[in-house]
Amino acid sequence: MHPDREHLHHALIGAGLGVRATFVVLIFVTVLAGAAGIGLRHAGAADWFSFSLYIAASIGLVWVARRPGLLRPLVPRRWLRDFAA
Repeated sequence: MHPDREHLHHALIGAGLGVRATFVVLIFVTVLAGAAGIGLRHAGAADWFSFSLYIAASIGLVWVARRPGLLRPLVPRRWLRDFAA
């Protein structure tokens, strides 16, 4: 094993998001996923439906991870590493 720069947080920082913005994005995704799971369980959603949403969200996360620049317009400018648009 050896360290690399293939992780999601490196991609976000490489896209120009600062450390704070990267942290907020990762925490937001984690909290959203947890809340969705708890909400689906309390709503009595079928397991197949919950699993389908999980797969769709995973595909979406991979898609965004390969295009981290899409998140740049969603974060405050002061959280970006550089202010070039």
